[in-house]
Amino acid sequence: MSRPRFLSRWAVAVVALAGLAIAARANQAVAASDLAESCHKPAWLEDDLAYLPHAAKRLKQARQLRIVALGSSSTVGSGGSGAAAAWPAKLRDELAQRLLNAEVTVLNKALLRQSVPQMLDRLAADVEAERPDLVIWEAGTSEAVRGTEPELLSSGLLEGIDRLTQRGIDVILMDMQYARPIARVINFDPYVEALSQAGLIRNIYVFPRHAVMREWIEDEHVTFADKQGKEAVQLADRVYACIATFLADVIAASLKR
Repeated sequence: MSRPRFLSRWAVAVVALAGLAIAARANQAVAASDLAESCHKPAWLEDDLAYLPHAAKRLKQARQLRIVALGSSSTVGSGGSGAAAAWPAKLRDELAQRLLNAEVTVLNKALLRQSVPQMLDRLAADVEAERPDLVIWEAGTSEAVRGTEPELLSSGLLEGIDRLTQRGIDVILMDMQYARPIARVINFDPYVEALSQAGLIRNIYVFPRHAVMREWIEDEHVTFADKQGKEAVQLADRVYACIATFLADVIAASLKR
């Protein structure tokens, strides 16, 4: 069933700010207590590993790791203080601390409000041309907002994964962010499941950002409160930094196994 026009317009406007930046648009943001001091890492995330054979080989032979981040608004870093605070930039810093004596490059190739078909259209020019060892592909938010059939999300991801892996490029998928006000009007669950299924089919690790952030909120490690302006931007930056920290832990452990 199609979503009412007023809701579609509202949702598209909201998603442009991305995740907790989305929540900031709706006068919602992560509270400074807890998250401002440290990142709460769910215990079930500790043992996560990704299969990264090409990246591991490159790191071992050349002490280099070249990553492309592909995605939409929350990879651009919408709502935060800029590109230097977005999770790809923070991921580079975190990996440099974990992979000593290695040259780590993370290129951010995200564009605002991009769907998977739009990303596929520029895969050759913006991703493959960079000759990365690893692509971290954030997807699904635009599809959920637009009410796209989840099966189309999954099939598009499989097409992109196949293109990348055939060129010797490892892939990690990343699912959507979670914010309670948005979850009340948009059902993200089928799209989270679509990413999970694509990962299972191709043996690709899916970084469970949606579940991580949902646990923060439901277990009250993070609460939502009215925030505005500079404070909301700072809190959005902190969330991006936490996600980068967790992802760096997974990647570093996977490369060293």
